[in-house]
Amino acid sequence: MKIDNFPEARPQSGIPHADLMIELSVEGVTRFVAVFHTGDSVKVGPIRSVRPTDWQIARLFDAPLVISGGQSWVRQRNQSNGAELIGEVGSPYTFRSRDRSAPHNLYGNTIEIRALADQRGYPDLPPQPPWQHGDLPADAAPAETIRMEFTGSLVAEWTWDGRQYLRETNGAVHEWIDDDGNVSQIAVDVLVVVASPTYLAQPPPGGGPARAVETVGEGRAWIFADGRVVEAEWSRPGPDDPFVLTTGEGPVGVPPGKAWLAFIPEGSTPSW
Repeated sequence: MKIDNFPEARPQSGIPHADLMIELSVEGVTRFVAVFHTGDSVKVGPIRSVRPTDWQIARLFDAPLVISGGQSWVRQRNQSNGAELIGEVGSPYTFRSRDRSAPHNLYGNTIEIRALADQRGYPDLPPQPPWQHGDLPADAAPAETIRMEFTGSLVAEWTWDGRQYLRETNGAVHEWIDDDGNVSQIAVDVLVVVASPTYLAQPPPGGGPARAVETVGEGRAWIFADGRVVEAEWSRPGPDDPFVLTTGEGPVGVPPGKAWLAFIPEGSTPSW
């Protein structure tokens, strides 16, 4: 599910129930992709529009992507590259919240959307892991506070509290909200940071350019877990392939747990 990250969209709903969160740059901010496999939530969002290279994420898991519209050329590019898209189809699958203003108020129910995906005949097989799992090397360096810059106006910081990494966005605690209105700080077990090309995808005549992130290729990567870090290289030959992470000593695994995959612009480096 494609999730909004404008200030008006925070705190978001359903994030802790996702097995994996993916963060990608858009104009001035970022957006998330919430990947639900073993988890579910009756309210996830706010949901926002599809971007030019989102099909590369959908094909990694061979799963439908829930979106809120998008330019026609962007939707067509995703569908022509094999992405199955579910838009604003109405209750009980997607619904508008009255306590927020559009476009930051569309939410989805993953339990109902699973049923809709089955009705449409979308693939229902277990997804491949996005990467190899394993423990960090014993000599991994300490990394208890991590800072990464996605755009000039969005900086994320994660702090290890001895159990998980806690998120701040632009210096403020980044929270999520549950169905009862209670807020908690976003927390994950593992961070995988990937440096990849970010660019303006050019449309055919009549369309507008859209920010895109290339998730196929190779480059630098960092794995943060247990308050430690390993610097690595990432590679992904094609959209149906998982990520391969290596160091000079060979393949390295990502510890299991709730994970956050962040694509920072090529040339950027997180600090810790």
